[in-house]
Amino acid sequence: MAGDLHLIPFVIGVTGHRDVAAESIPLLEESAGAVLSGLRKRMPSTPFLLLSGFAPCADQIVARVALKHGAAVAAVLPMPRETYRATMERPGRDGFDELLPQASLVIDLELVEGVSEQSLRQSEAHRALQDEALGRFLARYCQAAVALWDGEKGGIGDTASVVEMIHEVGREVFRIVTPREGQPPPRLPAGTIVPPDTADTSEAHVAGSRLEALNRAAGREINRGCPPYGGLLPAAEKIDLPEFERRVAQAFWAADQSSMLFGKSTKATFAKLLVLAFLAVASFEVYAHLFHDRHLLWFLYPVALFAAWVIHRRARKREVEVLYLECRSLAEALRTQFFWSLAGIRRSVADAYLEHHCAELEWIRVALRNVWLYSWQGHNPVLRGIELAREHWVKHQANWFAGVAKKQKKTQDRVETLSELFLWAVFIFSIVAPTYLLLAAPGHETAQNRHGVLILLVTLPSLAVGLLRVWVERQGYAEQARAYHQMAEVFKKRIDGEEKTLEELGVEALEENGDWLLLHRDRPLRVIGST
Repeated sequence: MAGDLHLIPFVIGVTGHRDVAAESIPLLEESAGAVLSGLRKRMPSTPFLLLSGFAPCADQIVARVALKHGAAVAAVLPMPRETYRATMERPGRDGFDELLPQASLVIDLELVEGVSEQSLRQSEAHRALQDEALGRFLARYCQAAVALWDGEKGGIGDTASVVEMIHEVGREVFRIVTPREGQPPPRLPAGTIVPPDTADTSEAHVAGSRLEALNRAAGREINRGCPPYGGLLPAAEKIDLPEFERRVAQAFWAADQSSMLFGKSTKATFAKLLVLAFLAVASFEVYAHLFHDRHLLWFLYPVALFAAWVIHRRARKREVEVLYLECRSLAEALRTQFFWSLAGIRRSVADAYLEHHCAELEWIRVALRNVWLYSWQGHNPVLRGIELAREHWVKHQANWFAGVAKKQKKTQDRVETLSELFLWAVFIFSIVAPTYLLLAAPGHETAQNRHGVLILLVTLPSLAVGLLRVWVERQGYAEQARAYHQMAEVFKKRIDGEEKTLEELGVEALEENGDWLLLHRDRPLRVIGST
């Protein structure tokens, strides 16, 4: 995954028995491969990251299959590796030694309170507590899990309890029926895949589909080349960033470019809807007031409305507006993550972002947690990190928000002036037109035609002004100008801040960004006139 730093992975956990019946292993490998292939069909553009404890049997079986399928594998070790290795029998130790060098990432979990390395060597109960900690970690970070499980309940930290933890947070669990050595065979044949209950996996499906849409768009944009540091720092800085910061910077750039792509598509869609609305009404008015015998003009009205409905439905199906808003929010959260890390603030933005809001936004927190996983590789402080964060985050954002606020206000004023000019023109013409008609000879065909033209010259500009007002309201220039001005003030107050101040600024920026997202989600793209 070294060349895919801009892509955000879909994270898969694995849990299962350590005493798998040897004769069933080929069937289990085949089934695990089928699960991964099924997920790959759903997400062809998204890299996979498997979280495995590398325990004997189940963990190692799925890790080998994942590597064969091109997935990256992270070793999540529930205890210090030498202690952990000492708890395994010979075949398990050999598998552990074989797989550990192939891990893209090694995550050493902290010991549970009251547990020590010495107690782990002596106490099965303490080892179970660490296995339970591993289960909690999988439940927090994975979006799907593969469970090599016979379906029977057990004790603390066993497969059944881990599966229950993952179920509780609404993640997909693909159970593969697994016989155990010395135990009665399961009711279903070995290797049978029991698919997840769809009622419990809506959040997981949303996370997967959103990550796929983001990564697919990012894959197209990466061909144009990613600027140094994802555009978050100028190329002239010549900084050797640690891998985590490079990954966050490139993920920011991908989300930023994807949001622009979806944003252009959203604006184009809305513009088409306005044009078709104008065409529908204009065609009917021309037929009614000018060309009574051109009946085909009447058909332009339903044709234009139908075309608008098709365009709107297609945009809704592709979710371009939702993806624009959510990718924009993800990019801003990743910006905060980058500069927090640069300044030495070791905190995940996922813990401070929209934590009390609707479930459909969970995928943004999922994406942020998936990126944060790579922070476990360790952190090398960046020279002048706080200074760089102040200069290229706080000062840059203060100036950017101030500039955009002025631009939005100027655009708002310009559109308001244009609307007023149109309205005054229509008002004056609405007085001139009937005056002219009073002076025209009644009943004359030319006079009747002029009558129709004059009516159109009043109604169609009025319609155009109304649609222009709809555009202005939809774009929210005034609201955005106020919000940008407020954000500029927030950043200006923190320009000389130290590490703690930068952390508080990040939280405040995340809250403002979350409010912006929720405001615009309440104003979805609609066909003109619909509710």
